Amino acid sequence: MIAGPAADWLRRNHDGLNQRVRLARHLGGRPDGSLLSAWLHRLLPALCVKQASDAVLQATFDLVLLLAAQSRLPAVATCDAQSRLLDALPDLAPTLNARPELLAAFSNAAGNLGGSGLAFATTLPALASTCPPERLLEAGAVLAWRLGEPRLRQRALAIASSLPPAAAATALALPEAQLAGALTQLNANAWRRPGHAAAVLAQIGDFTGFGGPFAVPPLLLSTSQGHSLHVQCGAVRHRIAADGFGWRCLPDADSAGTPARAKPLISGCSSWVLLQPGVLACTRPDSFRIRIVEPV
Repeated sequence: MIAGPAADWLRRNHDGLNQRVRLARHLGGRPDGSLLSAWLHRLLPALCVKQASDAVLQATFDLVLLLAAQSRLPAVATCDAQSRLLDALPDLAPTLNARPELLAAFSNAAGNLGGSGLAFATTLPALASTCPPERLLEAGAVLAWRLGEPRLRQRALAIASSLPPAAAATALALPEAQLAGALTQLNANAWRRPGHAAAVLAQIGDFTGFGGPFAVPPLLLSTSQGHSLHVQCGAVRHRIAADGFGWRCLPDADSAGTPARAKPLISGCSSWVLLQPGVLACTRPDSFRIRIVEPV
């Protein structure tokens, strides 16, 4: 049973909280009452110990209820992105007291990052400890970029250069002493991750049978440049945002261009394009992946 300040908060807000649960059910949600109760027992007393504000307690209740209504609330012992984020809330209480709206934003970010959402949620407390509350949302964008969201690259690089060095280093998983050099490198060539040396800088895509976007081996279009790749797979075209940290693939029905057929420069390739000086993207006729390489 919940006791102490958490129980007092529940009693004060009893009618409003019950109304929220009824509304979730009216809108078609199917919250598991026992699971909802288990998380509230776990979180509310711990948040009260950390002197979380009423607004943070309300935001926590709303998030747990939303996840439960959508059948996305994990079991308490589960180790996934949302459970890790929920378990981190007491450590995040000082930051959330200043900006309780960050809780919903970070839950969305953890969900949108897919397999990297767990790492995002795990890193948040350390990031919050190095970053002013008013900059934490921006720092979270840098972290999301590093964990595989290339569409944030330009924004993240601009943000990282203005964050407190400890926060930027935490978001990029770098020693603080290496931060300035790494940012210079990433601005010049975001295909190479700091500290990683490999002939193949990145591999993008895969066969649809393995969860990738390509039903047939892809061909690069001659319009590809920089970090935006235009790809043809049979009659289907894709636009891919990519860099050394990850890639995202979207439909590209309006893209122009013809496949960039291989030349003797790269033996055995079906297509290739120059992305920037010294960085090539290439495909092979027997592979469903695009390879980003630095030719020797």
